[in-house]
Amino acid sequence: MNKARETERDRARHYRDHADECRRNAAETKDFAARVGFMQVAAFYDLMADAIEHRLDDDDNPPNSN
Repeated sequence: MNKARETERDRARHYRDHADECRRNAAETKDFAARVGFMQVAAFYDLMADAIEHRLDDDDNPPNSN
């Protein structure tokens, strides 16, 4: 795996870690608005990680040009 791809995978993992942290914070707070905010931020981090992983998967499996 080249360094750029490794860096991208690390970035996706970083976003997943932040999403998990936001979900933990949401579970611990009693403030409903804060809980919703944490969950929205977690969802955004997951979307960013998904986009990176999808792009990497597309690079690994280019479409067939028959």
